[in-house]
Amino acid sequence: MDNTTPNAIEATKPVLVDARKLRKAQRLIKSDTSSWVWKLSMHMVKQAYGIEHKEPLPEIGERNGNFICTYVNEETGEYAFIRDRSLLNHAVKVCQQYNEKGLVYVAS
Repeated sequence: MDNTTPNAIEATKPVLVDARKLRKAQRLIKSDTSSWVWKLSMHMVKQAYGIEHKEPLPEIGERNGNFICTYVNEETGEYAFIRDRSLLNHAVKVCQQYNEKGLVYVAS
């Protein structure tokens, strides 16, 4: 008869490390369900459970409220968002310049 205690079984279930970060991620995804906010929220949830993961980068054209991603550099991790109104104003100026020259230009 063996009276030794059995070996401890390692749990594979993640353990919540930072409850505040989890609540912040939940509030963020409820406030805006765009794809960029979803990526950020999922990254924050992973951090809340202590899972180390590379920080996400947006794709060009993704929205964050009234801002649109216009620049992403994967090597350096840099990205830039510009206000959609500014982008629209720039497109209108370009169209007006082409119109003054007598050319037809359709902004897409």
